[in-house]
Amino acid sequence: MNSWRELEAIGQNFDLILNVNFPDLQSRPLQDLPGYYRAAMQRQTPVGGMWGTFNQQMVSQFRMPGYPYVLITTDVVQEGEDLHTFCSRVVHYGITWTPSSMEQRTGRVDRIGSQAHRRLDGAHGVTEDDFLQVFFPYLSGYRGNCAGPRGL
Repeated sequence: MNSWRELEAIGQNFDLILNVNFPDLQSRPLQDLPGYYRAAMQRQTPVGGMWGTFNQQMVSQFRMPGYPYVLITTDVVQEGEDLHTFCSRVVHYGITWTPSSMEQRTGRVDRIGSQAHRRLDGAHGVTEDDFLQVFFPYLSGYRGNCAGPRGL
């Protein structure tokens, strides 16, 4: 995503970005806003990672256009967090034994109001790329101690 597209996405979705990332904005005094935004926007990187402990700043940044473009995480964000505003692809590298766990992970992005949902709403000439993309990569020829079906 280049700078022009990021600014365009911010302009088109400004209210959504504020509601999802800064819900208490209205209650803050005007003089506190520069520090409030600075704390949320500092230390942006193209790829973010999260394991062990939850990082609210990184999650907020991921819910906006721009960095981080990729968020790599363990189960720490498996439940209860919305990552859908500017994400439309999920890659499952850790396959769990329970389908509900996989659904929980995908559910962080598969939401009403998601990027894919906004693209499809009223669209004409929809292509495969417009839908939510969920990937389950695997290692070809892997012969580990896996009792599950082949290919997962």
